[in-house]
Amino acid sequence: MKQTIEVIREDPEDVVGQFHGLVSEGEGVFEHILELLHCAVEGISHCQANTVEHRKLNRATMLLTARFYSAAQAGLLLLGSGLVLQAQFMSRDMVETLVVLRYLQAHPKEVDNWTKATTRKQRMEFRVSRLCKAIPNGRTYKQQFDMLSVYLHTTSLATGGILRPAPANERLYLGGFYQPFPVANELSSQMALSIELLHLLARWYGKNDSWTLDTNEVKLMAQASLQYWVKLRDSASKEDLKFEDTVSLLKHLPIAQIEAWWERINRQ
Repeated sequence: MKQTIEVIREDPEDVVGQFHGLVSEGEGVFEHILELLHCAVEGISHCQANTVEHRKLNRATMLLTARFYSAAQAGLLLLGSGLVLQAQFMSRDMVETLVVLRYLQAHPKEVDNWTKATTRKQRMEFRVSRLCKAIPNGRTYKQQFDMLSVYLHTTSLATGGILRPAPANERLYLGGFYQPFPVANELSSQMALSIELLHLLARWYGKNDSWTLDTNEVKLMAQASLQYWVKLRDSASKEDLKFEDTVSLLKHLPIAQIEAWWERINRQ
């Protein structure tokens, strides 16, 4: 049987429009989360420290939170363009940043070593697999990081999207394309990571005289995000039924893992 491959490049504006139609109210929720992270970076920058060690820790926390914010913002833009694989790179970066933050908060004397880590040997001291052994929920972070790492390297699992409508032919999509369920899963994952960081910042800076993150607002955002994820999951499932094609060579976190993640976050 002769196999044919149809190469398709969707109109970027159509992809963005479909994304907005799918996520609708969720964009507002995520933008609010980003605004809270923005306020957190500004707040930490004005925090007063009683010791040199504390000042260095505040600076590292500020820089890493800023990096996390940029990755979250980039992830949202990539998802909106249908570039789910590239958005997963940002999710991986968010997980790694969160792991380093938790490690430095638990081991503030390591901040100097982290700041000076320029050689490969020094950087390897702060690899995720090592840090996860020394922080709470490290095993969960490690699992998420390893799963997302599969897509960072140019293996057969990380080549973009190929949809197979029939055994005899394939469709290869160049650039972004509309893929409801992977978008829904990835958006939920990035929201969950962001909420988790806000919970941690509220705990770390809850008694700081210079700046305090409103824990009640974070809890409300966590509840709103979870409720939205349930709606989005159902909407994306219905949207997927409209497509005869099935996405291949593009994986995402299992639903059960995302649900367990949200449950853990809401217990904080």
